[in-house]
Amino acid sequence: MYSLLFVTLLEKLKALYSNLEGLPPDRIIPTVGLNIDRVELSNTKLVFWDLGGQSGLHSIWEKYYEEAHAVVYVIDASCPSCFEDSKSALEKILRHEDLQGAPLLILANKQCIQILQVLVQDASSQHRRPK
Repeated sequence: MYSLLFVTLLEKLKALYSNLEGLPPDRIIPTVGLNIDRVELSNTKLVFWDLGGQSGLHSIWEKYYEEAHAVVYVIDASCPSCFEDSKSALEKILRHEDLQGAPLLILANKQCIQILQVLVQDASSQHRRPK
């Protein structure tokens, strides 16, 4: 689920820049629907809308575009079969008139999972027991 990294990022921001304690990563669950949180940095107030990434929730996304000043789009790098759907969803977001000119940050979540899989495969192929 792509919302996990965003929430993890938000929890880390809360811990670093406010008097609030962020949740540890193992206590963060994927977003179902919408989570809203606020972080204050000096004289700046940030409002984060963490929108669930399930395809059934895409229809609610547009309701938040008008007030958005930037977009953070998080993809699940461990699921290549989801890339095409994710690309289509991102293209639809970027075409929306309310987001024209808004800064965009694309984050690839779970990249370490793919790296770990490659390392495990390499290690197992190098250390096979002789027959």
